[in-house]
Amino acid sequence: MVADTSDWGRHFAVREDRLHLLLTKLEERLATRVSPEPAINLVLYLQPCHTAPLRIYDHNDKPIDSAIQAFMSPKWGGVVLAAPTAADCRGRGRAWAPPVRAVMGAFLAQLRPLLGIVETEPIEGAYLEPLRSVVPRRWERRALLRTRALDQLTSAALTLESLAQLLGEISNIVINDKVGESISSAVEGIEIASELLRRGELQGAYDESLSAWQEAEAAFTDPSLLALLYFPDDQKYAIYIPLFLPIMFPVILSIKALLLWFRGKSTKEKTE
Repeated sequence: MVADTSDWGRHFAVREDRLHLLLTKLEERLATRVSPEPAINLVLYLQPCHTAPLRIYDHNDKPIDSAIQAFMSPKWGGVVLAAPTAADCRGRGRAWAPPVRAVMGAFLAQLRPLLGIVETEPIEGAYLEPLRSVVPRRWERRALLRTRALDQLTSAALTLESLAQLLGEISNIVINDKVGESISSAVEGIEIASELLRRGELQGAYDESLSAWQEAEAAFTDPSLLALLYFPDDQKYAIYIPLFLPIMFPVILSIKALLLWFRGKSTKEKTE
């Protein structure tokens, strides 16, 4: 708790490098995912009166001045810390409503970088028209399509490379027709998407790269391949040798006895 000159007379502080601990607690309370696809979480944390207001401090131990205290975590989402005023907490029995317009403005500001729309460096002599709606600008959408297409192409190529390396290391893996078709479709999709990117057809390139990535992932995670990954040759030797080795000793000794018997019989016949 830090004393200040506000109506509260104090505030609570949290360093920005400790905010991940709050995310851990939030993960426990979030609803169960209904889809295996990645999700963006936008969380509004309403601070109770006995711990309000909460302010975020930077790495220099200085408070971050902002009308709304909020932070983001890449690939996870954003959190807005809404605190009541001292007057709200003094009014017993009154319901406190957070400033919806300010909260939604913070969420919209967080949503752009979470979707991959980054702010570009200013160009000397150029004027950037202010954003008047939540819809991204046309060039921002094209840049996002280009980035996502390149990411998916890279991921698909790396997945196919890993699959080829796996096939080289494990000799007993059999590629069935389904996996072969997925690999062929992924390779074809990579070639088509690369050509569309060169021609500047970004929407088509994105669609083809997405299809190529999905086919590559389907081939790599096919159940017919996964079943063999758990039984490489060294594990088979470790399992079967202790089972068959005790049986092989009597067989080997019997073969040795048979060889000696045949040799002795042949020598006896020659002597006679």
